[in-house]
Amino acid sequence: MSTTMDSTVDLHSCINGDKKSWNGFVDRYMPVVYAGVKKVIQSKIRRVNPEDIRDVTQNVFIRLVKRDFHLLRRYDSSRCSMVTYLTIIARSTALDFVRYGFFNSIPLDDFDRDLRVEAEEPFPGPEFPKGVLTERQLTVMRLLFCKDYDVSMAADALGIKAQTIRSIKHQALTRLRDHYNDEVRAS
Repeated sequence: MSTTMDSTVDLHSCINGDKKSWNGFVDRYMPVVYAGVKKVIQSKIRRVNPEDIRDVTQNVFIRLVKRDFHLLRRYDSSRCSMVTYLTIIARSTALDFVRYGFFNSIPLDDFDRDLRVEAEEPFPGPEFPKGVLTERQLTVMRLLFCKDYDVSMAADALGIKAQTIRSIKHQALTRLRDHYNDEVRAS
């Protein structure tokens, strides 16, 4: 995927952790994200708290940096402009807020520290075979079986519904069963 942008912001530097580039990116696209969030929230909620709009806007940028800038890495300039891409993400985040009355937000001060702690701590518990589960399935399984989270705790930690956690767990268990059944048949 192509990740080139206009000359005002270097997306590669943002992804690689350059603070000046990231600040330039935020300054450049904050109005776009804010407008997308505001439009959705105002169309769905009668009395809008301006602080909610700012919080949801901040959450959009948190989503952009989560999982090692996963959403920014997926941006493809040949498919749409950065403004369009960010507007879609902003609207999706705002709709989540409107639908569920909450959003997956954490204090920015804790965000970096939590990533370092998770990266340094090995997961105790079962080892899952490599290449069998998707990254999302692996994350859910580790939360449920290695960190001993219940479904609601895992849902809160990932900012998704409990039913989604149950579905992902079911899919992961099905894949693991198929994997181990194939091993038994092969031997």
